[in-house]
Amino acid sequence: QSESWLTTTFAGEPEFWNTKPGLLHWLQIASARMLGWTEWGLRFPSAFAVLLWAALAVGVSRRLLGDARMGALAGLIAVVLPGYAGTHAALAADYDALLSLWMMSAFLCFWLALERSPKWLFAFWVSLALAVLTKGIAGLLMPPGFLVLALVRNKLRPFMFNFAFWSGLIAFIVLAFGYYALREFYQ
Repeated sequence: QSESWLTTTFAGEPEFWNTKPGLLHWLQIASARMLGWTEWGLRFPSAFAVLLWAALAVGVSRRLLGDARMGALAGLIAVVLPGYAGTHAALAADYDALLSLWMMSAFLCFWLALERSPKWLFAFWVSLALAVLTKGIAGLLMPPGFLVLALVRNKLRPFMFNFAFWSGLIAFIVLAFGYYALREFYQ
């Protein structure tokens, strides 16, 4: 109603109870405009994130392991778990389904950067930025583990001298911190 894309409002005033960023809201608005202002229209982005998570698991399993069965099993388990695909995340239009998609993407991109090519670092940073834009600080819970993993694998120094690392970090800063700076300015 307010047409304010950066701040959530209640009764025409900025709303400060929910301090989460706006990515899920933006996706819900786009979905509702396409599918109608119904429960389905508002819940579709979270449900679709669960399906993308499962498809990502299958694709990665098929591509990296040569067999899609493990990924299909992981996807099936996620889709039938009541806490993930049920009332808490996917069906409730909750942030957690979208957050888990971006966190899985960040993990896979980081793993690919370690195992295959540092060019995946850019996608890692973008996935991390999308996680932060979904649920704020919760999107930054895994990076300390990534840092430890890079240290253990002796990849920290090579990563630090890689263009994909720095361009991705800049993209992360622009997206994540840029959103928060703009939101604070408009609120």
